[in-house]
Amino acid sequence: MISLPDLVLAVAYSQLINVAETLIWVGRPWSLKPPFPLARGEVRNEGYHLVLAALYVVPFIALHPAAPLKAAFLATLVWLLNDVTWHLWAVSPRHHVEWLRFYFNPRDTRIVWYARFLVGKFAVTPRRMFLVTLARAAALALAAWAV
Repeated sequence: MISLPDLVLAVAYSQLINVAETLIWVGRPWSLKPPFPLARGEVRNEGYHLVLAALYVVPFIALHPAAPLKAAFLATLVWLLNDVTWHLWAVSPRHHVEWLRFYFNPRDTRIVWYARFLVGKFAVTPRRMFLVTLARAAALALAAWAV
């Protein structure tokens, strides 16, 4: 069973990551405005998302070493919240709805950024964000019964 303190920690931790990523990628909170940027040119595959994935998982493995499903559930929740709430910190508030319509558009196949895992990089489009987000939400809903 997932406790309320675990859920609060996951939500707070995801927002801490969002603030850090906003500072890294945007520079200032609430400064991103339309037109929203697309990926341009060659991207170094420095492994940023491998480090980010570790940041999602390691704290919960440390907190719940005997409960790997609980740790995986909480890490997946942080990952989902990172993607669906990042705009609350990075995008100008007057453009939040516009961002969501852009970033999770199931018909848009333009490359917005690259997930870089050192062993490979993968193009991320609004369509892929939409599908991966639905899959994570469904997995969390199903897993909530198991943990």
